[in-house]
Amino acid sequence: MDGTDLINGSHWFCGFLVGVSGLASGILVVAANAWMNSPAGFDYVNGQYLNIDPIKAMFNDAWFPQALHMTVAAFCATGFAVAGVHAYMILRKKNIEFLLAIKIASGRLSTVPIKSLNCCSEEKYFVLPFSQASR
Repeated sequence: MDGTDLINGSHWFCGFLVGVSGLASGILVVAANAWMNSPAGFDYVNGQYLNIDPIKAMFNDAWFPQALHMTVAAFCATGFAVAGVHAYMILRKKNIEFLLAIKIASGRLSTVPIKSLNCCSEEKYFVLPFSQASR
């Protein structure tokens, strides 16, 4: 028993909800920062704040570019962190089967055998578009 029998659909669903809520939290924090950079959603008349609109304040002109930038940067940073952990494990000769997936994703394999479903009985080969046979 290695614990994989304990992972079921609800576990993955909860993990998905944690990811979505973390992303939404980051976007809302950036919305507050965007308001500080580009205040909107109120009128300042004679030293008083009037006509306060929280929705207009939250989704001002600076909100979308800053939220998009933060979201893309967060996914890139997370991807590099995960790749770094896997690279360390490969250097330590652990999780070597993951190396095949990396080679396929990066186009390092010149051909990948694919069994045809109902066409014929022989193997077909799919040539990856950016691969080089000398690798």
